[in-house]
Amino acid sequence: MSDRDVADFWFDPICPWAWMTSRWMLEVTQVRPVDVRWHFMSLSVLNEGRDLSEKYQALMVTGWQPVRVVAAAAAEHGQDVVLPLYTALGNRFHPGGRGDAATYPEVFAEALAEVGLKPELAEAAHSSEFDQMLRDSTAEALALVGDEVGTPVGACLL
Repeated sequence: MSDRDVADFWFDPICPWAWMTSRWMLEVTQVRPVDVRWHFMSLSVLNEGRDLSEKYQALMVTGWQPVRVVAAAAAEHGQDVVLPLYTALGNRFHPGGRGDAATYPEVFAEALAEVGLKPELAEAAHSSEFDQMLRDSTAEALALVGDEVGTPVGACLL
């Protein structure tokens, strides 16, 4: 039995709130006996069928792209690539100010290269191949907290 607790953390790469909280969680792991299991979820899935403003609806259409790339990387390389890829994307999106969909192709290429993943994984951004994975992971998070949330979603196993 480990003397460390486990926190499960679900994020969508486009969410600035998840980004800020994820960086805080990384700090927590340095000062408390907590390990984090990183999971992706999709705000685009979460918001399907909801009455959204035109601007937010447009964000949900393009919002599939980054999380699909993370899902594709996880499917091909396992969970160990989730945090490094999220960090590489998030650094560019959030403090880097390159979170507009127009910058996605170059951001995906740079982030994948930084993590040592093949650039072809960026093609998943425009494919529904990993959407069921996204739906399943999102459903797992929502089963814990209900569907009146956004990202991040977290659960701690004590």
